[in-house]
Amino acid sequence: MEFCARQPQECIIDASEPEVLSLNQEFWLTIVEVNERVNRTILVVTDQDHWSELDCWDYRMMGWATARTSSCSSVGF
Repeated sequence: MEFCARQPQECIIDASEPEVLSLNQEFWLTIVEVNERVNRTILVVTDQDHWSELDCWDYRMMGWATARTSSCSSVGF
């Protein structure tokens, strides 16, 4: 609930979309294509270079990681 309060655009439910999708060949190929396209656009950078810490994963900071593997106090979290 806290996440949705902070990021409401990520929690919008479209009632016209189906609740369940069958993972057929077409959907699987779409998933693979999107994954490959996104992965090609990501610039690899170490946490040390980006956050000045050896290991700092936090959704609030990076927008995608949910596991927090170290103290991120040096950058305010």
